Amino acid sequence: MGFLGLNSVAFPSVLYSAARAGLPFVPLNFRLPDEQLRRLLARIAPGIVVADPDMKPRAEGIDGLEVLTNDRFLDQDAPVRARTSELPFVDPDRVAVMLFTSGTTGEPKAALLRHRHLTAYILSTVEFLASGKDEAHLVSVPPYHIAGVAGVLSSLYSGRRVVYLPVFDPDAWVELACAESVTQAMVVPTMLKRIVEVDERRSGGLPALKHLS
Repeated sequence: MGFLGLNSVAFPSVLYSAARAGLPFVPLNFRLPDEQLRRLLARIAPGIVVADPDMKPRAEGIDGLEVLTNDRFLDQDAPVRARTSELPFVDPDRVAVMLFTSGTTGEPKAALLRHRHLTAYILSTVEFLASGKDEAHLVSVPPYHIAGVAGVLSSLYSGRRVVYLPVFDPDAWVELACAESVTQAMVVPTMLKRIVEVDERRSGGLPALKHLS
């Protein structure tokens, strides 16, 4: 099940829907040129792709792929979430997430993360429902980055509120972190440098922030 879009509540919904169905979750790099993106989409056919409305045309017309907008997917998913039923068994050795490399030095390669890999990571690093009521995790890395996937899994397992920034911008990051009293976040070094530069220009700092990795 592919995902083509920015950070939003659709991201975790598609991730866990794919897991429940026993299908690999494949977040795609929306920054790739159309030709390269469509080659990756063809590699995951047959299947379903959930896309932001403005990105939907980029995924259409590929044999074996059904393309849904994220709002339509969420509307369809609502009755399913309301039902309580026994979850089907999913083999721990089945692929849970398929991440494509950036493709900067050649055709993107697929990195396969199995359910047992993700489960072992979460169980060894996160305590179940250990987060306080005031804790909030700001996710600003793109969904196709491993940190985006890990942030969702660890936050939900620990019971931590998740705050999404659709696209990273240092000013918007600092403003959102302050407005939502963000306590945890993960960024890459280039993002951190720009956040620090913005914070140095402001007064008040980030008083709620406890952990930044």
